Amino acid sequence: MKKLCFALVMLLSCVCSYAQTITTYSLSEAPITKEELLKGNLKVALRVWTTSKDLYLSNANNSNAFDANGSTVFAVEAVKGGVKLKNVKSNEYFGGEGAALARTADAAKAKVFSPVKIGSKVANTHADADETRSFWITCQAGGTKYLNTNTSNNATVQYAGGNGNWSTFYIYKVSEEQIAVPYPTCIIPAPRGAELNGEGRLALSAMDNISFTTDPALAEEAYVLNITADGISVASSTEKGKFYALQSLAQLAEGNAEGLPLVRIADKPRFGYRGFMLDVSRHFFSVAEVKKMIDIMARYKMNVFHWHLTDDQGWRAEIKRYPKLTTVGATRSDNYDTPITKIEENGQVYWTGNGAKTGKPYGPYFYTQDEMREVVAYAKERHIEVLPEVDMPGHFVAAMAAYPEYSCNPSRAPQVWTGGGISSDVLNVANPQAVEFAKNILDELCDIFPYPYIHVGGDECPTTQWEHNDLCQQKYKELGLTSYRQLQAHFIKDLADFVATKNKHLVCWNEAITAGGADLDLMKQTQSTIMSWNPCQEGVAKAVKKLGLPAIVTEYHKGDGGYYICRKQSNDYGEPSGAGYGNDGVEGCYNYVPVQGMYTQEQMALVKGVQGTFWTEHVGTNEYLEYLALPRLICVAEAGWTPQVFKNWDNFRTRLANQTQWLDDHGYVYARHWMPGYVPRTQPMPENEKVAATPELSSLKSPKWYRIKFTAGGTYLQMNGSNLSTNALFQNDKSQYYAIIPTSTKKPSLSSVKLYSANGYWVTTKEGTATNGQSGTFVCGTESEAKALYLNLQKHTADTQKWVITKIADKTTGFNTWGGDNPGANIGFWNVNSNSDKVEFTTDDYNAGVDTAIGTIKADDAHNNLTAAVYNAQGMRLNGMQQGLNVVLFADGTAQKVFMK
Repeated sequence: MKKLCFALVMLLSCVCSYAQTITTYSLSEAPITKEELLKGNLKVALRVWTTSKDLYLSNANNSNAFDANGSTVFAVEAVKGGVKLKNVKSNEYFGGEGAALARTADAAKAKVFSPVKIGSKVANTHADADETRSFWITCQAGGTKYLNTNTSNNATVQYAGGNGNWSTFYIYKVSEEQIAVPYPTCIIPAPRGAELNGEGRLALSAMDNISFTTDPALAEEAYVLNITADGISVASSTEKGKFYALQSLAQLAEGNAEGLPLVRIADKPRFGYRGFMLDVSRHFFSVAEVKKMIDIMARYKMNVFHWHLTDDQGWRAEIKRYPKLTTVGATRSDNYDTPITKIEENGQVYWTGNGAKTGKPYGPYFYTQDEMREVVAYAKERHIEVLPEVDMPGHFVAAMAAYPEYSCNPSRAPQVWTGGGISSDVLNVANPQAVEFAKNILDELCDIFPYPYIHVGGDECPTTQWEHNDLCQQKYKELGLTSYRQLQAHFIKDLADFVATKNKHLVCWNEAITAGGADLDLMKQTQSTIMSWNPCQEGVAKAVKKLGLPAIVTEYHKGDGGYYICRKQSNDYGEPSGAGYGNDGVEGCYNYVPVQGMYTQEQMALVKGVQGTFWTEHVGTNEYLEYLALPRLICVAEAGWTPQVFKNWDNFRTRLANQTQWLDDHGYVYARHWMPGYVPRTQPMPENEKVAATPELSSLKSPKWYRIKFTAGGTYLQMNGSNLSTNALFQNDKSQYYAIIPTSTKKPSLSSVKLYSANGYWVTTKEGTATNGQSGTFVCGTESEAKALYLNLQKHTADTQKWVITKIADKTTGFNTWGGDNPGANIGFWNVNSNSDKVEFTTDDYNAGVDTAIGTIKADDAHNNLTAAVYNAQGMRLNGMQQGLNVVLFADGTAQKVFMK
């Protein structure tokens, strides 16, 4: 056997014996009665489920999910007149003398409660509430009072009297189980079963001679790796299990330079689907770059590569029956690019870079059918399936740019999109030729991709054009529909029936069942797998519980965690520009719980797995792809393999640190914000150096750039993609620079202006949902000057040093941080002169930090040892020298033009 080479990294300390158990709790399906509760001597979970929230009482704050570690589990102790409730994790009782429920470790101070069985549904319960286990809980002290909560997150549970709508509690029996904790190894994902075989070590050379056996009793992906003083053996029922055993063995060797620990690992994955999605439509990645991502998947035991091959911004799959899909649909007229640069400062490694439109055509970029087969074969060697996606009937602009006859407006061919967002140009699903077009595309792809699933999108599909199209209106009437959204379900059913003839099944995004007006009965008939991103948990529950459909979890954003691993993960100074608010960090990604709420065993079997999803509107290079994906993709890999009860961030972080040598050796770029000893990169911003400025008009040819700061929250206006939002940091980022362009050249005035950002967007408005969940009109960006919003700049009535930005048509309505003053809040409109409307215009004259490398640029000897700042030809401050013309401004006020190739 070929000898394997391993990097020598940190030594993982071992103990000679390892024996530990933990107690875990699970919800029982068995019904519960009032009589059982009053007898005591059992454990329960108390769930508050109203029309808006689904929460469990916990030992600290209310929890959105049942906690197997016990924070939501209460022991019921029978006492005269009722019961006492004691949290098994904190060993504290329900207590409290006032209105709010308190906790006490003193049993004498515990409150006595009586359950009141509710015989029928009450007004404030959820439509799918379980009436068989619903109770009110009363406290007899001081008159009958009810436990009550307003069901907001982290709500305090209180006593409530009177005849109001008290919170209904759904009480579940809880069973407990003692589970052996695996012996800790350096392996990622953490194995579910590992125990020491004895003391001592086995030389790494023993890996040259491994004994392999087949054990049909093991599950398809399971393996048993046994390392003893006599050698190494691997048992599995398939080649997959054998492959995964060798990945574990390789990591054990890397983490134990002095020899392999004597250990037996019996392992299998938690989920059967452990995926990674890569969008190659918005930005194209070569076959070699795709293979490099497949390599990282294989190392961490992921098994499905979801290849998002088409979207509004480009068609990337060769379809021989329709050559214009690639001769027309694989090219767009402009491109958003985000090159990033490595920076090493004070022993730390950072990455920085700003995105911008290039103004150059992008394409034609696509994969030939031979190249797609090459990727499939490469993945198959590593036991990874490839799930192709053709996004339709929405996100189909690139296809209709090539074949407009299949759109709802054949006389008006759309152009391949250059920006992000949601297009109203969608496939005409009532046109039989258009449906045949879709089927013919799938027909060719089914022959290339052997995986028995094919993804047909179904997300973000407006129905506007269907509502105004003759064929769609006719089909709507013929089918007796009540919503044009139902046309989408009929289309998906047609495709499902077609691919069934190819022995394949469909995968769809969750909008196919969660969008308003969706035909759930028809979607159930399609037997599609639902890939749920937003609302993620609600989509999973709807698929699994209501429709009996399989589901995959890929949470797009949950405050500071989720599986959309393309989002910015930090707000450090210089962090590359991209999607998100900078709070989707590695720890949040790791700690996200993929299965939340209560599922029966049958329902749990339908939750197929997890996926790390990567969209590329803001990602233009392979380096940036890797930087954002790693190590968060590794977090998702562990979520897919390791049981939830064995996951621990501190332990994972230690193991992840052991992986950095391998990542370095194999040339991967990865984020380091999570690493022990990481020092955030900051840029000093002394308040006394900030220069407030009176806004002045300028032109596109000679712009004067300003940053616009909301003084209420200290956040800066920032063009985040096409949305206008706020950022807490002052950054050298084009998205934070704005020029004030007058609407009239004859009589220019601040009373009628347009705002233009340095990253190429004009400020306008759109209808949508803000970060606080409210719907309405908020401020965004457009690439079209004709669509720019006419604005008025006026002094704030209470603070004449500050300004208010209002609509020209209504000077009483102004910019407002609609989602709150926090970073990432959308900008909307509100009554002017409120505190949140007040803005300050600042120039870039104050010290924004000096790039030390600039000190070597001198016009003459007089500039020796002088610090300097760098600007581009438009006068915008840069992080450092860039390609093209740079203007170097020295501390003595003189300047030098430097052109870099």
